[in-house]
Amino acid sequence: MVETNVHFPSDISLLLDCMRKSLQLTWRISDWHNIAGLRQSNYHLRQYKSLVRKIQKLKLSNSKDRDEKLKTLHQEYITAAESMLSKVNEIYKLVCETESESGLESKYRADIPYFITEAYHHIDLIRRRVLLGETIPHSEKIFSVFEPYTRWISKGKAGVPVELGLPVTVLKDHFGLIIDYEIMEHTSDVDVVLPLLKRAIEEYKNIRSCSFDKGFWSKDIISELRQQIQVVIRRKGNPTAENKKQLENKEYVKLLNHHSAVESTINGLEHSGLDKCPDKGIKGFKRYVGLAILSRNLQLIGKKLREDEIKRQTDKRYKQAS
Repeated sequence: MVETNVHFPSDISLLLDCMRKSLQLTWRISDWHNIAGLRQSNYHLRQYKSLVRKIQKLKLSNSKDRDEKLKTLHQEYITAAESMLSKVNEIYKLVCETESESGLESKYRADIPYFITEAYHHIDLIRRRVLLGETIPHSEKIFSVFEPYTRWISKGKAGVPVELGLPVTVLKDHFGLIIDYEIMEHTSDVDVVLPLLKRAIEEYKNIRSCSFDKGFWSKDIISELRQQIQVVIRRKGNPTAENKKQLENKEYVKLLNHHSAVESTINGLEHSGLDKCPDKGIKGFKRYVGLAILSRNLQLIGKKLREDEIKRQTDKRYKQAS
């Protein structure tokens, strides 16, 4: 799991992000063209932050009328946001009538509609969730307006109930080198097994066996892969008679136990910088993952060369002494 560099998402904090960026970008362009209307944008931002802090503080309260107060504060928040967004839209239309003076201004003009659209989207989510009491479907949520590809991953780990980022599947050989990987932007574990392994089999003709975590288990995948190579993967749930029979096979158990070495690879990748991605955008994320995996492989190759050199020097001294 590679985390993205985002704060913990809530609909009020994400709306604040949208308001901050749409106000700042529109104010900068309007100031360049001497268009009045947003001179008090910093004051309004402080007001929005104050409302967010009041809501967050009230959520921790045990007062009897907490729910009613929360609804009042949320209504005040989205009313203020809608009023300011209306003004931002007016200023943006005036800005669009002027001629762009630089590439940076063109980028700002392209970004402003995105943040305005996301702001209205989160206003709608707040109204439905808090004021109308609806349950928001997971598919309608986003977890960062700056890194919208970020996924909400619940693994149930102790102390880390939720992770924000993208899962990455790695495939390593018996030397410990990572020979392929897959960033699961919209897919799950079972979706990447076949494409990943088929690429590896086409590239490396002498693959005889492979092992996966139980999260990759699927009856159809196991049946298809066993036609080509020996597959070692723990079954989800209680073991069947077939699984118990496989555990009597010494070679199968040896390969199954060897799979635990992948945890050291994951730990090594995290120490190579693949714990959290500081780059921005999905392209930056993919680039960062690829470079971290490359650095891990280079580290392993360098370690092996250093060990071989030490062994060669040791053998040379031993021969001279004898």
